[in-house]
Amino acid sequence: MTHYKREVVLLLIPFLYGLIVNSLMTFIHPLLSQLIFGVFWFWVGMIFAQLNINKIKSFLLGNTVWAFSFGLFIWQFIINDDAGRNLLIAGLSQHYISSFIWLGSKVYMLFDNVIHGTNIMLIAYISMFLIFFAGFVYATIRERL
Repeated sequence: MTHYKREVVLLLIPFLYGLIVNSLMTFIHPLLSQLIFGVFWFWVGMIFAQLNINKIKSFLLGNTVWAFSFGLFIWQFIINDDAGRNLLIAGLSQHYISSFIWLGSKVYMLFDNVIHGTNIMLIAYISMFLIFFAGFVYATIRERL
């Protein structure tokens, strides 16, 4: 796995983006952010599909940071109540999906017109996973042709 340091660094870019945007209170239009990171995350899925390791291992490696962040999110927002929530851990789990919140909110609003932040973040996580998956599958199919 040490041969894939560059690829693993790609997995940290959504977290770094969220950290910078939330720390500096920088405003980037959510639609623009979503478009850029949607294309980027699709491309990252393609990169991991092309690694010279077993496809399942490659897919799991490509989703390690996502899975870790998703686990923190579930722990802090689904399992814990407000009193038991650790604000640092909860914040860290939100940074990772910052660029996908726009898509999460648009999908969620198709089903409900009352904003529930936890549900929107859950959909943002699922959207992020599906975009990576689509890129991974696309590159895998293209590779076989």
